[in-house]
Amino acid sequence: MIEIQRVAKLTQLIAAAANANDYCRRLTHDPELGVGMLGTQLFGLSNRGMLHCIGSYGLEAFDPSKQLSLFEDNSVADAINSQKLTVTDHEASDRKVTLWVLPFVKGDVPVGASLSITDPKVEIERFSDDAATVSSNTGAIYLESLGLKNLFRETAQTDDGELTERQYEILLGMARGETNAQIAH
Repeated sequence: MIEIQRVAKLTQLIAAAANANDYCRRLTHDPELGVGMLGTQLFGLSNRGMLHCIGSYGLEAFDPSKQLSLFEDNSVADAINSQKLTVTDHEASDRKVTLWVLPFVKGDVPVGASLSITDPKVEIERFSDDAATVSSNTGAIYLESLGLKNLFRETAQTDDGELTERQYEILLGMARGETNAQIAH
């Protein structure tokens, strides 16, 4: 598959996804892009440099209930800080895997990342820098379409009409595609 077709395929997956978990599922199972893929996680970046897992499917490299920081040593932070697709070896669920982290960047401002987990035995063709940039910008637009543009913040203030902490948690659950029962729990 030529590179422009791979970028177009990723764009189609993003456009077809109903929510963040659906994006992760579609990417993991795609017959062209998902070859060797064991799972996908989607992260949004807060205004304080915290990475929130907003969607996942399959094997997870990082516990979605725990926040990662952009200022810690982790593969997602490395990709976002460099604003380049990064590929690293990782240990997940007692097995060696390869992490492919595509930062989502709008203009020159990082807004999140897509992390794909693959079997290290499967050879996967890497996107060129230009193709990764186009995919990165498309991903940033997708995160914004989920309504996450101003969602990620660490404190809630109700004095000036902002969301309460619980309202914020409910919106995050909705963005993840969780059911009402899952959100209530």
